[in-house]
Amino acid sequence: MVLYNTVTGLVYGAAALVAALLIPAAQAQQRSCVPRETAVESLSEIGERVIQRGIAGGHMLELWASSDGGFTIVVTSPDGIACLLAVGDAMHEVPLTTPGNKL
Repeated sequence: MVLYNTVTGLVYGAAALVAALLIPAAQAQQRSCVPRETAVESLSEIGERVIQRGIAGGHMLELWASSDGGFTIVVTSPDGIACLLAVGDAMHEVPLTTPGNKL
């Protein structure tokens, strides 16, 4: 359990760092930003669901993924505007017991 909490903390820490770097750029460029309800509805329609969530710099950072490996990283501002930071495929879980997986 301690290892899980450590790994979860590291994941959220890395996500917070990425979000801190990317949130200003996403807001400045106003790319792919919509009301949160619209983002949730659209991602749900394509079979994605939230698999990770955390707070970074007052914004909510979420990782959405589907069973076929598709994923989306979404940052939602306190005023309810969600910006898509990344969309991709081949998302898969990496077991902690994988040889060479150093934390």
